[in-house]
Amino acid sequence: MELDTTKSKHKKYFGTDGIRGTANIKLTPELALNLGKATFAYLKQYHSAPEVCLGEDTRISSPLLADAFSVGFNSMGGNVTRLGIVPTGAVSIITRNFNYHTGVMVSASHNPAEDNGIKLISENGSKYNDSAEQSIEILLNNPDNLLRSSTKIGSTQYQNLTNHYVQFILETAKESLQGLNIALDTANGSNYRIAAEVFTILGCNVNTFHSEPNGLNINDNCGATHPTVIQQLTVEGHCDYGIVFDGDADRVLICNKDGTLLNGDAIMAICANYLKSINKLEKSTVVGTIMSNGGIIDYLNNQDIHFISSDVGDKKVFQLMESENLSLGGEQSGHIIFRDSLPTGDGLLTAIYFLNAIKHNPNVLNHYLSNFIPRPQYLLNLGMDNPSSFLENSATKKLIQDIMESFGTSGRIHIRPSGTQSILRIMIEHQNDILLLNTLESINKYTQENFLLNSYSIVNLNETLGG
Repeated sequence: MELDTTKSKHKKYFGTDGIRGTANIKLTPELALNLGKATFAYLKQYHSAPEVCLGEDTRISSPLLADAFSVGFNSMGGNVTRLGIVPTGAVSIITRNFNYHTGVMVSASHNPAEDNGIKLISENGSKYNDSAEQSIEILLNNPDNLLRSSTKIGSTQYQNLTNHYVQFILETAKESLQGLNIALDTANGSNYRIAAEVFTILGCNVNTFHSEPNGLNINDNCGATHPTVIQQLTVEGHCDYGIVFDGDADRVLICNKDGTLLNGDAIMAICANYLKSINKLEKSTVVGTIMSNGGIIDYLNNQDIHFISSDVGDKKVFQLMESENLSLGGEQSGHIIFRDSLPTGDGLLTAIYFLNAIKHNPNVLNHYLSNFIPRPQYLLNLGMDNPSSFLENSATKKLIQDIMESFGTSGRIHIRPSGTQSILRIMIEHQNDILLLNTLESINKYTQENFLLNSYSIVNLNETLGG
């Protein structure tokens, strides 16, 4: 049984994956400008002449926020290299390999087009840790103390370094992919050109969908949050595999020719078998999260692969991987980290690793599909302005306690506020599907009667995320 309602240390601006909000309303140009100034001030403590590279996704607001951040950073005396529209993984590898002091990615990932975000990437290519974000928050909370340079103004240059990222990805392909028929859904996002280019170079026959961004259609009924689209397109197109990214292409879901969807846990399990077979799975251990389905733990254990869990967020996954010196970790949502290659999630890199695994052992996917037994698992998404009001309510605590007692040792419940949206997420899992559905109905009735909800949805994680 697991109940975890613990929230991370409160931060005003940063969530689980950078700063995020409605563009031009919550995430304003003024905030982006001050973030540019604060980032420079933070880096100035460690570097005499801070320099950053900056990428962006295809949202209509991304150039606005990228310009504002650059102006703020320049005004303090720092130089910015603008990379244009690239995946988050490209910013990570370019930051590391070209010795930038920080990478900046303007994107709200899987969120709708009206949202945007800013992610900060450290010089080794990993996401900023909590300590660094908290230091920048202190600076952001005192913008009047961020004094512009009177003697030096930084510059902004535009440089196309995409080929460096493409070459990095191509070098990951260890098995021949010649002749594979691939369906790609790029979510009208950062991978709208690069993904097809990579798979074409590798000899695949590529059918690309949702690759015509107009600034407003990113993740719009496409991409990793709408995986049924790629499932249908893969089957209709008689493709071997369907690959679907989110807006900034840091995560991926995959389906086979029958349309069977594989979520992040499934992809990670298949890649774990591959890495173990070539002696590159450190300590025969994988890092997942508290959201991972219990069935995946059972499957991995049967393969003599250990599983340990972190808090939600690829940043948390990487931190546990680093502290335990592990090579593979990820999230159910499709953020997978291959630490020997890159310290952050990259959807294209993950897809290549997955296809390497399939080519290396053609039976590994059928073995997984035949032996993985998912535990019934649902996710409730409660849209509310103040999620803490739910968590702190005495009647809520009594309801949760009753659920825990009814579940016994055969199930678990996990409650957390979203780090990227005004949503409270409740994950429940139990081996008894009937008990689980009755529990859902109890929570549904309670929340509808006692709280003002902006939205409400129930997601069967085994169906939507390919359990």
